[in-house]
Amino acid sequence: MKYNCHVMKLNNKEDIICIVEEKKENTYIISSPLQMQSHNEITQKGLRESLGLSRWIQPFSDERVYELPISSVTFTAPASVGLSRYYAYVLKSMEDKNLQPTIIDHPTEMELNEILDEDFTNEDIIFTPVKTTLH
Repeated sequence: MKYNCHVMKLNNKEDIICIVEEKKENTYIISSPLQMQSHNEITQKGLRESLGLSRWIQPFSDERVYELPISSVTFTAPASVGLSRYYAYVLKSMEDKNLQPTIIDHPTEMELNEILDEDFTNEDIIFTPVKTTLH
C-alpha cells in the first residue's frame, strides 16, 4: 500500500497525520486523518517521549475523504519514513481489528518490533512536496 503521508499543524494547535490525496487552490483533500498526541513518561532510564495516534474526525463522520481549508493549516510537511511506517501500522491495526478507540496509546516493545519487521520499503511511501504554508 502506498501512502502520501503528511504531518499538518492546524491553526487550532492540533497536529494530524494524513494522506494528502490532492491539493486544490484553497483546500487540501485528505483521507485517513489521525490526531497526533505526544506523551512524556519518566522511566528509570530518564525521560521517554512517545507518540499516540487517535481518530481525528471519523467518530463524527462516515466520510472517507475530507476537504481541509488551506487557511486552517499553519504548517505541513512530508512525514518521516519512521512516522509513515507507524501511521501505516496503526491504520492497518484499526482496519484489521475493526477498532474504534478514542486513543491508540504508544506502542509496546513487541509492537515496535513488529513495525520494524513490516515489509515496507521506501517505494511504499510517496514523498511529494506540498507547498508549506506559514502564517
